[in-house]
Amino acid sequence: MFEKHYGLDQAVTADLLKTAFESGIGNATAQTLSLSDLRLHGAIEHDVSLVRDDSYFGNNYSINKTLVKDLLESSQDGAVITTTDLGIYRKNRYLDSVARNPELKFDTKEQIAAFTEAATILAIFGNPVSINYIQSFIEFEKLPDDFEPKKFSKWYVLYLAAKIKWASR
Repeated sequence: MFEKHYGLDQAVTADLLKTAFESGIGNATAQTLSLSDLRLHGAIEHDVSLVRDDSYFGNNYSINKTLVKDLLESSQDGAVITTTDLGIYRKNRYLDSVARNPELKFDTKEQIAAFTEAATILAIFGNPVSINYIQSFIEFEKLPDDFEPKKFSKWYVLYLAAKIKWASR
């Protein structure tokens, strides 16, 4: 499914599932994972999400429309989001969480997840990615009508994650 619909190669999919199962969510024996499994705080879900509130605020699974708006407005040219845009947005999200969340946990594990998820969006939809694609996927939870999956490797995702991390300094 991930390869067909999103272009993720089998290594990326295997790494995502392995991380989930090692975090104690899903059913490793049956190789199944549900969306409700993903909301368990501290497994894969983490503070400083792109568009969801920190767990401390009570709802870490619903999309926060203000954060979506902030993400879309992070585009420097109003048309696309780049690794630099995502790095700056990530830094601002982190600073906001530091200021408002007294229980913030954003250590190495959470940072890897945060930068990798942002990188995966770019890998799936293109680098840079159209803000229309971001809005369709994140806010409306649907693939853009003209989306065509492209194949990419986990190494490409890690490369993009490093670029986003670098831009967040």
